[in-house]
Amino acid sequence: EVISLPDSEDGDIVHFQSDEVDASSADVAFGVALQGVVQISRETEYCQWSESSTTKRDENNRTYTQYYYTKMWRSYRVNSMMFDQAAAHHNPQRDPLPSATFAASGARLGVGEGRVATVDQAILEHTKAPWRRVDWTLGAVPRPARWLFWRSRDSTRYESIEALAGAESSPAARAHNFAYVGQGGYFFSPYQASMSESLFKYFVQYLEGSLLDWQLGDLMPSCTAGDIRVRFRVQDPHEVSVVGKVKHDTKNKACRIGLYRTPKGHDVGMLHAGYQSFQDMMSEEINQHRLWCMAMRAVTLLLASA
Repeated sequence: EVISLPDSEDGDIVHFQSDEVDASSADVAFGVALQGVVQISRETEYCQWSESSTTKRDENNRTYTQYYYTKMWRSYRVNSMMFDQAAAHHNPQRDPLPSATFAASGARLGVGEGRVATVDQAILEHTKAPWRRVDWTLGAVPRPARWLFWRSRDSTRYESIEALAGAESSPAARAHNFAYVGQGGYFFSPYQASMSESLFKYFVQYLEGSLLDWQLGDLMPSCTAGDIRVRFRVQDPHEVSVVGKVKHDTKNKACRIGLYRTPKGHDVGMLHAGYQSFQDMMSEEINQHRLWCMAMRAVTLLLASA
């Protein structure tokens, strides 16, 4: 049985709402820390070549394959070992700081009459709330809209660039040469090939006959294969609804909300953005689980029929 927080006792599963959210999330590797954030997500992108091909016929009606290469930012790395021109379009596989999500160690929620409820990290890790990108600018001023209709749809969280004062000495900067370049909130790390690696690449290009076989993708100015860029998204709801197991601290007018273990061994704990009833929260969780099950069944059927 789910009851309201004021009527609860230790060990009860409770449901309550709050519009006072005090939390802080950080990515220590980049020296990034943000207030009012229950989760921060690091999104890593890689500059990589991709290969495509078409089969054609010459004037003697013999078939041949023509390969094309494009270079762009991707959320994953591409293995270039099996490319037709593997040396000319080599993709370095460096991945020092892959994508990751970090939840706050706890969130302090005001629940009225000076009382505070601290929500455990285990619940925050499964927060249901909109994600929005973070951009650091001078004075936290929003960037000019590129299109007339963009400003009204811009949900970016703007922070003062002064908050990145420690980023220059962060592990990402010292070990991997990451630097904040802006352009939408990006940190950038250039790829630097060693002399021996460059000489070996030219030698293999000579062997595969691609040393002077340039394509449009080789001549267009863009990123260098092996470059890495990172940007951040956050969940920072101002109003939340919570379900979890309560443990009271009456002396300090506080309580802690953690996961509730059901008799069947399932952990229950939810934090959703906005004011929602317990029934609405459960309905959203069930619908999401149902969609996940349907997706897994579809994948299983595809693999079975392959």
